[in-house]
Amino acid sequence: MQSEIRREWARRDPAAWARQHRRIQDGPFTLIAPLEAIYRDRHPGVVVAKAAQVFMSEFCINLALWVADTRQGERGHVLYIFPAREQLGDFVRARIDSAIEQSPYLQSRVRPSRGLQADKSADNVGLKRVGESYIYFRGSNAEAGLVAVDADLVIYDEVDRLRSGTLDLGSKRLGSSLLGWQRYVSTPRYAETGIDALWQRSDRRQYHLRCEHCGERQPLAFPDNLTEDGAVVCRACKGALDRLSVGEWVPEADGADLHVYHMTKLLSPRADLPALARLGYAVLRRDVTDTSAIQEFYNQDLGVPHTPEGGQLSRADITACIADYSLGDWKPAVGCCMGVDVGAKLHVCINAPGPDGKTRAAYIGSVREFSDLDSLMRGYDVGRCVVDAAPEGHAARQFAARWPGRVWLCSYPNTATWQHQDAAVWNDGERTVSAHRTLTLDATFARVRERRIEYPCEVMAIPEFAEHMMAPVRVVEKDGAGNLVARYVEAGRDDHFAHASNYLVVAESRKMPSLPFGWKRP
Repeated sequence: MQSEIRREWARRDPAAWARQHRRIQDGPFTLIAPLEAIYRDRHPGVVVAKAAQVFMSEFCINLALWVADTRQGERGHVLYIFPAREQLGDFVRARIDSAIEQSPYLQSRVRPSRGLQADKSADNVGLKRVGESYIYFRGSNAEAGLVAVDADLVIYDEVDRLRSGTLDLGSKRLGSSLLGWQRYVSTPRYAETGIDALWQRSDRRQYHLRCEHCGERQPLAFPDNLTEDGAVVCRACKGALDRLSVGEWVPEADGADLHVYHMTKLLSPRADLPALARLGYAVLRRDVTDTSAIQEFYNQDLGVPHTPEGGQLSRADITACIADYSLGDWKPAVGCCMGVDVGAKLHVCINAPGPDGKTRAAYIGSVREFSDLDSLMRGYDVGRCVVDAAPEGHAARQFAARWPGRVWLCSYPNTATWQHQDAAVWNDGERTVSAHRTLTLDATFARVRERRIEYPCEVMAIPEFAEHMMAPVRVVEKDGAGNLVARYVEAGRDDHFAHASNYLVVAESRKMPSLPFGWKRP
């Protein structure tokens, strides 16, 4: 009777299942207190913003195996997504196969996939069959491997490093599921990107502990709860605080469509807190100048995003540029330039001198076809347009041919081999321009920060614009030769309007030529 009760409880509860069936180095599987609620959360969308080494890989492994073993959603199929396909082999062999080898129960449940030879399927990296269910391991950089899977649970491992569009693609694999769970796990990198973007639209749960001395309930945070010698104290009375005691998850907001948990390394019994404190206080005192070390401290140790100073536009930067006009009410007479970024659709920005001579946005939007750009060229009498030379190179060249002397194709060459003094180099014969990606983006974002451009009053309501402008993050990293090099990283979200704005700045950087005699608009 007791065994039947345990089996039924394990079928319903992944934490109980893990305790019953997992083994860690010949010992029983155990959970630290904060993880109990995360394991048992049955909300369709659960997100964990985490530091390194806080047992979240085991959580993902256990949840995947539990769903498959107990056929949750009546099928129990799992899609486990990594940033890159190249990671799969090491992870599956080191973590999944190891979990199976250490558990007699799992050895009895994992079986050859249909159509595969038994001796080959045991080491199949991309697929594991548990009972009658399957766990598919895929990289976000191989889209074909994602679209062929129907899943009941999708696990996104290291969200901040996944290819753009992966979350939307993964959610579509749940269309026929009775379970429909998604679990997002990642170490944050930069503000409002990746896992932090999910955090911002969630209920934002922090693990609160109660101080035995003064009764204050609080989440653990640095430096409030950590002294310079690594002791954990109450933020209010500074008395000793037992960080491994049982607390509770407290949401900051209600009614969100995601349950999001923050797992800091301060909650881990394995954390070297004296070492963490030494580094953390050195960062606060600015004794640490290595930007990579600073980034890793906030991301890997605290599990919070960190953007280098001046490395990313903010909403405040954009709203500070709002002027008293609307795109529908103001149309420039002369001097228009246009920038176009090419993707699934064409993102377009047009600027012109405003009434006081200050650069002003005249058009911000997107169109579907290159033929739509012709209407914008005519309607705004665009004197110079710079358009992304890729990925639609043929269509871009045809567009340029329709507007001789007005349209230039832009590319970002490898900045490591950049030998030019200027940030943009123009080829008059081919009507192309090569732009230094970092230097030109520096100029584009500096203009916003310094309020040298005006945006319309509705700018924050224009779909995608603010999010795209805030997407690129400027970081300083060491190159292969050990030299510090500045570059912009994609940070896991679309940035099309940022590059349309950048192409526009490139277009504006060159004086308009006089029109040839007899030139007519096409």
